[in-house]
This record gives sequence, C-alpha cells and structure tokens, in this order.
Amino acid sequence: MKPFDMPSIPEATDAIRAALHKQGVESHVKDAFNNLASCLVLLNSSSPSVQMIQKLRTVLRQPFLPLYNACLQPALQLSSSVLSTVLGKLCDAHNVENETLCAAWDATAEVILSGILDFLDQKDGANVESHGAVWEVLYRIICEFFFLDSGRGLPAFSIPLCLSVSGLFPKVAYMRWFFL
Repeated sequence: MKPFDMPSIPEATDAIRAALHKQGVESHVKDAFNNLASCLVLLNSSSPSVQMIQKLRTVLRQPFLPLYNACLQPALQLSSSVLSTVLGKLCDAHNVENETLCAAWDATAEVILSGILDFLDQKDGANVESHGAVWEVLYRIICEFFFLDSGRGLPAFSIPLCLSVSGLFPKVAYMRWFFL
C-alpha cells in the first residue's frame, strides 16, 4: 500500500543518493546511506525470516540520523516509504495469523518512528521546519494505520509502537499548527 503521492522505496533511495551527491557530504553520511540501501532489499522478500527483519531493524534508527541531518526531505520520504511497507507487512502477517512475524514487523515500525523522534529531539531537529517536514510526510501514514479503518484488518499494535506514535504525532502536530 502506497498512500497518496509517496515515492516508492527505489525512488526515495535515488532521491537521497542524488541529494547526497549534490551536497558533497562527509564519508560517514555516505557510508550510512550505503549500509541502509543495501539492507532495504530485505523488504522485497516474500517470506522473510525473523533474522532478516532483525537485520533490517539495525539500519532503520541510528543510521538514518545523519541522513535526516544531511538531506531531511528525501530521508523522510524514504523512511515514510519504508514505514508504509513495514506496516503493510505487519497487517499481512496479522491476516495470516503469524504472530512471530507480526511482532517482528511491529518492532521494525517502532524502530523507524523512534529514529524520527531521536532526530526531532536533537538540536538540529528541534525546529519548526523539521517538525513541519515530519508532519507533511508522516501524518497520512500514521492516520491511516493507527486512527482510521484501512480495511486491511489491523493487528493489536504493541505498546512500544503505540507509545512512539503517541509521542510523535502530537509533537509534530503541535509544532505544525501553532508555529507555522
């Protein structure tokens, strides 16, 4: 499921690659991107193992931080595309009653949202523009999966995932509506 005009993961990856090339960023940022891009192929697996999902989780929080700092909009587009894909896989696992994969995908979604919260809590992310960018990219996904009936059969989300959503959504909504 790809809400509205969200880019695909390959499109978003290409956009970050172009932005990083254009900006001439430091090597640690390029390394973080390359590591992330190489692991995103794991999302293409039709029957991923829990170990594959755990490996994917290792690149979806801390490695995203330098990307948010270097090229915020393309990095948020990629994280939102990945989040949408992960939440779709979570719903699919729920619909086939695979509790192990449900838990793994749920934890993966929580890692993505926690990484965005980490960025917003940093000095570079604690500004109106960053909060507005997060709002613009993520509010549709968050509303669709957590507040609206998407018709997909939603699982009972874990407490850590719900806490990440409840921490992120009001934070960016407040900055968006009261300071822009």
